[in-house]
Amino acid sequence: MDFNLIAQAWLPVVRQDGSTGVVAPWDIAGGDPPAVDLAAPRAEFRAALLEFLVGLLQTACPPKDDREWRARLKKPPEPEELRVLLAPLQPYFNLFSTAPRFLQDAALRPDSPHTFPVRDLLTEDTTGHFAPEGADQAFCPACAAMALFTLQAFAPAGGRGNMTSLRGGGPLSTLVRGNTLWRTVWANVLPLTEKGVVAATSADLASGGVFPWAGPPIPAHGFTDKTWPEDKHFLHSYWGMPRRLLLLPEETSAPEPCALCAEEGNVLVRRYVSRPDGYDYGDTWRHPLTPYRVQGGNNPTLSVKGSANITGYTHWLGVVYGDPADSRAPLVPAACVRHFRAVQDEPDPAQYPGLGVAGFDMDNMKPRQWCEGRFPLLHVAAEHEDDFRTRITAMIQAAEETRKKLMGALKGALFPEGSPAKIDASLFVNAAAVFWASTEGEFYRLAAQCAPDPDLDTTLPVRTDWAAKLRATALEVFDGETGRGRFRPEEARRVVNARRILLIGMAKALPKLLALPEAPKPKKRKEAAQ
Repeated sequence: MDFNLIAQAWLPVVRQDGSTGVVAPWDIAGGDPPAVDLAAPRAEFRAALLEFLVGLLQTACPPKDDREWRARLKKPPEPEELRVLLAPLQPYFNLFSTAPRFLQDAALRPDSPHTFPVRDLLTEDTTGHFAPEGADQAFCPACAAMALFTLQAFAPAGGRGNMTSLRGGGPLSTLVRGNTLWRTVWANVLPLTEKGVVAATSADLASGGVFPWAGPPIPAHGFTDKTWPEDKHFLHSYWGMPRRLLLLPEETSAPEPCALCAEEGNVLVRRYVSRPDGYDYGDTWRHPLTPYRVQGGNNPTLSVKGSANITGYTHWLGVVYGDPADSRAPLVPAACVRHFRAVQDEPDPAQYPGLGVAGFDMDNMKPRQWCEGRFPLLHVAAEHEDDFRTRITAMIQAAEETRKKLMGALKGALFPEGSPAKIDASLFVNAAAVFWASTEGEFYRLAAQCAPDPDLDTTLPVRTDWAAKLRATALEVFDGETGRGRFRPEEARRVVNARRILLIGMAKALPKLLALPEAPKPKKRKEAAQ
């Protein structure tokens, strides 16, 4: 039995008219109407499969320069042309046949006693919240391939010898999103003129420098040394293999449904072999689809991870435009994002609706949740970028300071002085979430007004409107949270006093943070009488 991930149709897609189907990788730009997105059965599969397709095109047919990149973006290759371009990679993308097997360790044997249920390929919490119910699950070949690639690409810490992904555990994926599947995938492919981007030769493919599963077998007891970027080809970044795995397919006499997509078939995967000590990636790798924090000196760069608030606008500046002033460490956007912004002078929002960000919010080895959202892509001329970052940083700092004062005011209003109430209690967390959600739309509207000319004088109306929005929202949240119950007279005084302190605090902080003109001071009574 065999299942080839390039030759066969297995990628679930949704088309422009809402219809669904499955296509082979060489047919992602074909069809009428065209495919607009993937329709994988799980959200993390969708993000991983987009990375899979970007890596596939980056490996098979990287554009030689920006001119070719633009041409392909406007006019995708015909399915037959793309089939020819992908053909040299086909021998490395067999899922079940003799080695090399896609993302699997050729040294592992099917009769190994170290087998696990296929559902363990999924990243799930201790309650199994992210996984289908039932211990005896079966995945179809397509879903088994999706689970395999997702685990290798996003692998969290998994105990001794179970290595994290090339980007560390739970990395953030950032991909420019287009209004068709082709535009989404090709927009994130890098031309050979970009620094460090190198095409693969047939020797590179066969040696394991690009595809780790195609190289020499992993030692029986696993690797003892780390793997560094200089040890491998540039393209290895897309095909990291931290886990030593082997899928165990079986043929059934009658069709059975897949536990994930419900499609019935006679070839299913119920178990897989796993052994520790796969590729242990050093901390100098830079994945082209993930942003990094640069700590400087001899300190390693840190990949940005998924988190509960990663899609909030406080992270937008760094992930899309970079944040060299970040107090933790300068944040550098993913290479694919930097290239797209540099080449697309003014991207049409109808064709490129934003930047997709996705990743697991991890608590060490266990996921708290899958986080996914979209950031807007605003055109900012290169000569204006520093001023733009300065204006947006000030807006975000003003919002954060307002949130802090709001939390302090709520604590002062609802709890007696000296109370042990913590700001991370559910009341405060919910109030903060309402504050961020209520200001997000206005933030992006005003940020768009800063983009053409972020000069201090021209953005004065923007900053004035932002201060007004922050004040109004903070008071609205405060009044909503403190107006939920009845207070005794001494408690009512505490609420009124806390509100007054909130107003005074914002009046002092916001003009300074946003560089607003000082409001005229009220005249003294004696002066007013003259």
